Amino acid sequence: MSQSYAEITTIADLKKFFHFRYLVLMKKFYTLLLLTLVCFSDKLFAQITSDSLLVDGNYRSFHFSKPSNIKANGSLVFILHGSGGSGMNMQSRTTKLTELVATENVWLVYPDGYKKYWNECRKSANSQANLEDVDEAAFFNAMIQYFKSKYNINDQKVFAVGTSGGGHMCYKLAMTMPGKFRAVTALIANLPDTDNFDCIEAKVAIPIMIVNGTADPLNPYNGGMMQS
Repeated sequence: MSQSYAEITTIADLKKFFHFRYLVLMKKFYTLLLLTLVCFSDKLFAQITSDSLLVDGNYRSFHFSKPSNIKANGSLVFILHGSGGSGMNMQSRTTKLTELVATENVWLVYPDGYKKYWNECRKSANSQANLEDVDEAAFFNAMIQYFKSKYNINDQKVFAVGTSGGGHMCYKLAMTMPGKFRAVTALIANLPDTDNFDCIEAKVAIPIMIVNGTADPLNPYNGGMMQS
């Protein structure tokens, strides 16, 4: 029950009055803050959607950013994490790229490797993805079909960019699925030597950008054994 000024006759009444007004103002403040968070929650948190596809008996998961205004004929860009990583971890590191979704008709997709690794072209890789010879082509074909059927993306504008182990996976996509990818980018990744190469190449050229550091101590710029 509120107090009027006429009821304030002592210092104690004055203290009670200001305490009451303080509580009312704080209640209004927190209500307004809550409403603001609710109104903007879609923009803050709903950009990333997660889904999975059953491929050869395994549920393969992926995460993606929806364009602000979904239109047909959008481009599809797969962003591949490195060995031991995850799609969501990769997404958190590409915030600048995510900003493009607000202005460009592009879908950014962050797939998860099989048990955090990709089955790329390095014969000596000891990951479960390589040991079990996981069918990555089936996974990427299924994802492309998913976005084609649900969102009518342009399947002639499919790209991939990957870092480290994800870069090796980009090499595999370029060499084994050139009809599905317009171009790829491999970051911090060198092609394996011929005696450590176990992919069957389609031998069809597609555009590729390779970015490596000349002073990289782990991935030698001039080739050689990778350091751990």
